[in-house]
Amino acid sequence: MPKQSPSIKIVDLVEVCRQDRHKFERLFKQAQKIYHASFRSEEKESTACIRRFIWDAARDSGDGSGYRFCYLIPLLGKRVGGMFMFEMIPLPGKSLMAFLGYIAVDRSLRGMGIAKRLIQEFRRFFLAQAKQYKLKPLGGFGEVEKPDLSVADDLRNKIRPGFHHNVCNFGVMTVLTAGNRFKILPYFQPGISRNRGAIEPPVPFLPCIMRVFGKTFRKLPVGAGKVVDHAGQLKLPIKSLPVMNSAVALQMIHGVYNSYREGAEYSKNQIDKLEDNIRRNLEGYRKVYIVPIPDTAYIPLK
Repeated sequence: MPKQSPSIKIVDLVEVCRQDRHKFERLFKQAQKIYHASFRSEEKESTACIRRFIWDAARDSGDGSGYRFCYLIPLLGKRVGGMFMFEMIPLPGKSLMAFLGYIAVDRSLRGMGIAKRLIQEFRRFFLAQAKQYKLKPLGGFGEVEKPDLSVADDLRNKIRPGFHHNVCNFGVMTVLTAGNRFKILPYFQPGISRNRGAIEPPVPFLPCIMRVFGKTFRKLPVGAGKVVDHAGQLKLPIKSLPVMNSAVALQMIHGVYNSYREGAEYSKNQIDKLEDNIRRNLEGYRKVYIVPIPDTAYIPLK
């Protein structure tokens, strides 16, 4: 049973930074503690880098394109209960996507619906931004760790996939190959830190999308465990799956990798190779099918 939901106020630290730098530093310090406790070292950007993103966003009055960087925190009284960092990125063709970077909740406060509130607030921000700048809202892109049933890891195989499927309504970008088998787009988070001058190796993740249909975020029309059998083959009519144009999928991934190029210029060559690899894997495919995250446990990464 969920814990009693407390009174939560969602605040954007970029706006706090504009108005009160001392208050910003106090709240940011609390939020970054939760961030560093929630992610592996190779997944994280440095606190100095994130602070620079926020300062730059706070100084920027906007270029009229619709771009926006956000760092949301849930406040429970004076206590920071989590953090959610994302960017809203305009794309060619007068459209808008979001890159959902990191979301985390203080371990002692989980189960209270805080992450769900953060997702709801993100959706409100995103749709309002698209409306303000008259852009077509495509949805949000996120990096999610692939379930691995060969290891006993409830966090990786049940808790996180369940959250991303049920709360975020994320699905995984795939193509359907000959023999009715799915292939996951080979997405990697580039090395975003350096170890003694050497760039960290890229980290494989599932390329996930939270789609907007019309002007509304919607759940996947198929449930977890209904799409792929244990052999990794399709087990229901393909027309029942959400689909997107492969050119749009590539455009969104390009937007994500451009964000990394801005934050980690030293990884540019690595990022170029990662993006070229996805482009090659999409050659010959016009459609990208969206598959529930839990079903990818039975689809091998190649």
